[in-house]
Amino acid sequence: MNNKFFLITIYLLSHLSIYAVDSYTMVEAYLNNNKLEFESEEDFKEAISVGFFKLKKPESVDLEAGRRFAKSFSQDKKYIDVGVLNIAEGLLTSKENQTVRFTLEKSNWAKYYSEEIQRMAHALNDIGIMVLGTCFDRIGIPQEDWDRASSGSINNNGSHFMLFNSYDPENAKEGVPGVVEHKDWSYVTVLDTFMPGLEAFIDGEFRPIRLEDGYLTINFGRPLELLTEDTKYPVKASLHRVVTQKKDKRTSSVLFVDPNLSGKVWKYSKKGGLHASQTTEEFFKKCSEEIYGEKQDEI
Repeated sequence: MNNKFFLITIYLLSHLSIYAVDSYTMVEAYLNNNKLEFESEEDFKEAISVGFFKLKKPESVDLEAGRRFAKSFSQDKKYIDVGVLNIAEGLLTSKENQTVRFTLEKSNWAKYYSEEIQRMAHALNDIGIMVLGTCFDRIGIPQEDWDRASSGSINNNGSHFMLFNSYDPENAKEGVPGVVEHKDWSYVTVLDTFMPGLEAFIDGEFRPIRLEDGYLTINFGRPLELLTEDTKYPVKASLHRVVTQKKDKRTSSVLFVDPNLSGKVWKYSKKGGLHASQTTEEFFKKCSEEIYGEKQDEI
């Protein structure tokens, strides 16, 4: 066996081992005239019942600046010196997770992110809002209720975060996952990574999600689950996690379309309309403590 054939064989075997037979392949959707479209109604129903689907990346969206930043921010003094800004922003870590995170709400993007990253963040944000609007339309929430139901997010007035994750094997500790199992606190999450490690609770067990370059991964969060649980098409917020990275550094870029921090998290029913379940601030605090612990540790 020559060296070239041997290396190709090893490469294929290593990639096949990443995706065992129980891995999950997401249904596919695409954007058409600013609307989210699935191949069939069955695909849409599977997406909202699993909480994940893949979206063909629009050609106009450039992800490279975000991918470069995700690889470098945790060693960049400029961003290390930013430190912890608040419960959800800045350079963050925790004892419960391997990942180091740099995250900013939309109002702070221009202050800390480059113009390239800002363009990417706004493009991903637009995609998240389009996904949310399509869900509202299909679920049957009256359009006049969309702004209040999303706490402003549908009109770009929610709390919209651009987050970067770095899972460095040097930070791997026994018993500490990449990220603990959780449901996102967003209505919609737009993820860019094709590196393995993401797992979701599907059919009674955690299964690896098959990630592909050229696609964005979309998942639904707890606020959308709460909002729609009494509707004809309740949306499931996926319980998911990231496994500890022990060999290769894993990075990701993530856009969250969240309810406005000063607003409320709502529930909707056809008979009762909209009613608030809790304030967004209370909701965010609870979610943050569940995922990252009560204290955010500054690097």
